[in-house]
Amino acid sequence: MKLRIKHSDLNYDINHPDSPHQFPTLQPTSPWSDLNDILFQLSEIPPDDQMVLYYGSEMRDLGSQIQNVGVHDGMVLGLADRRRNIRVNVILLDGTEVEVEYNNEEYVVKLKERIEALEGPMKLPLYRMSLFLDRENTRLLDYQEAKQVVNGDRIRQVRASFTVFGSEELQESQEMDCITLELPDKPNDFPHCKMPCGHVFSQDTIRDILIRKVRDEKAYEIRCPALKEGRTHGICNSIWDFPEFADYFTMTTNEEAEFNVLLQQNIHLFVLNYVQCPSCQALIPKPSDDPKLTRTHCEKCEQTEGGKADFCYKCGEDWKYGMVCQSDHCTFKKQNAILQGCIEIEVEEQTVPAVRACPNCKTLYEHMEACKHMQCKSPQCKDKGFEYCHVCLSNWLVHAYNSCHVAPRQVLEYPYQKIIEEEKKEEEHKFGCQNAVQEDPPECIEDQQDPEIFAIEEVLQHVEKFEKAIQQKEISNQDNVSIDETDYNEHYEYVIGIGICSIF
Repeated sequence: MKLRIKHSDLNYDINHPDSPHQFPTLQPTSPWSDLNDILFQLSEIPPDDQMVLYYGSEMRDLGSQIQNVGVHDGMVLGLADRRRNIRVNVILLDGTEVEVEYNNEEYVVKLKERIEALEGPMKLPLYRMSLFLDRENTRLLDYQEAKQVVNGDRIRQVRASFTVFGSEELQESQEMDCITLELPDKPNDFPHCKMPCGHVFSQDTIRDILIRKVRDEKAYEIRCPALKEGRTHGICNSIWDFPEFADYFTMTTNEEAEFNVLLQQNIHLFVLNYVQCPSCQALIPKPSDDPKLTRTHCEKCEQTEGGKADFCYKCGEDWKYGMVCQSDHCTFKKQNAILQGCIEIEVEEQTVPAVRACPNCKTLYEHMEACKHMQCKSPQCKDKGFEYCHVCLSNWLVHAYNSCHVAPRQVLEYPYQKIIEEEKKEEEHKFGCQNAVQEDPPECIEDQQDPEIFAIEEVLQHVEKFEKAIQQKEISNQDNVSIDETDYNEHYEYVIGIGICSIF
């Protein structure tokens, strides 16, 4: 079995032609201890202190044959002395310093693995971090030995550049950040990022934008905040759509978790509060939180198509009703036809309809698997974690699994039927009155006094009382007052001329 062993600056060719290091007993089936003995003869490193490396990773004795550890003929292996391990001080993202053991004949990625294993609020996955030797301010490359690192050196952990992920849409740039107006500090290692919309930002700025958008602005999608002439409010507003946001812009584990949770919450809230026009697919805010008020107006359709632009956001049909939608879908006619006509199936030795409506939100579900435990996925029920039994339709939390009975086929009741009936009665009454007026007007008009006539008569009654009082006063003061000099006629005309208020 031929092997090449690299130790420091030395190479040991085992069983190669013309090599002085011949060990014919070494075979793929040899135990790992045989290889340890050969390496001790070559390097004088005791077996317990030997680190056999393959691409910087240590291969360990599993108590079996060499071939079972992964060693094969012609392989190139590294050899390091565990006694020469060094201890370096790693400065983490939050400024904390920790001591980590490392052998500088290992690849740097092994040092990253040990740093990744550390717990803390600023924990970074190893593929999102870069390491810099502090005294030289040079970056340590992942798949090279860091032989320049010595015991006690300080290593700085920083976030890796977006360039390591090789996205074609994100381009390197030496231009200034559109927000901070700063140029990149290390343009070779950490260039700025030019987004597909053409605006340039540092990674730190982009990461801050991402987290602020979902946390403070409750955004369900990320849009460019850079200034741009000719756009609404002077903002670019182009959509940034990258599923690998956390990788490209090197979020910590906690930042990624917060970003994903908030983004999903915002998307969920958006879905609950917006509807899509069935004609033009425009997104429109829900008209009301009242579930019966589903009439929705699309301004885009009104401007481009003309004519009707109202629809029901539940069923998607054009609006041709009064206050509430009366389509077959919204009145449950369509659902009831399915519930009553679906086939029956066997569920845990009980015969039940294949289709059931969720007892909470009335969403129809067809039973596809043997278990009777159902979980409703509608937004209304998903938030509450509502679950039920397909057999008896009981809430699963209070459900008796072994003693439930088959519920009858469901008949969904339309909760707004009374509103429809009242609207129909009102229309029938209005239509009946119109016909009656055309055929025989006196029979349709109710026998009641006109309010304006009643008001005039009331005024005249007051005038009559006032007239009698004047006459009595004239009789009692006949010697002193002349009838010709009274202002009675003027006062009467003034009173008669009063306009009748519409509230009478």
